[in-house]
Amino acid sequence: MTTPYTRSGTWRGLVLATAVSGTLLLLAGFAGAIWSGGSPLAMLTSTASGVIGDAAWRGPVTGPLLGLLVHFVLIGVIVDLYVIAAVRLPALVRHWRVSGVLFGILAWMLRTVIASPRDWPPAFLNLTPREAAVQILLHILLLGLPTAFLVKLANRWRA
Repeated sequence: MTTPYTRSGTWRGLVLATAVSGTLLLLAGFAGAIWSGGSPLAMLTSTASGVIGDAAWRGPVTGPLLGLLVHFVLIGVIVDLYVIAAVRLPALVRHWRVSGVLFGILAWMLRTVIASPRDWPPAFLNLTPREAAVQILLHILLLGLPTAFLVKLANRWRA
């Protein structure tokens, strides 16, 4: 199957979509942490604790830095799944708005399963319908649509 994508354009789209969407979601997470009385550093440390457990809380710098790294790696993996699908299914690029919305919903579902594997019952089961709707909407607006749009732009990047 031939693809309109070049290798370099696809990589640029992946990196740009990861950086933009990852930053937007991170800023939304910071705002949510502050809104609920927490701190952005504690939010990042909590993310790191999903990987290294309670050791993330032992240092003032290690936890937040690892949390930042984990956040962008997870966003990169999720964006990469979309990029792979878009390269193989050109309809995703043609209908980027619809695919972006569906991707945002799927990304939220993946995040809720991946982000809380140590919690039982899973934390997302305790969400009110309003909280779940806000989270899904944020994933659509800050991850799904920007990723789909940037991957569409990558379709035009050559060389």
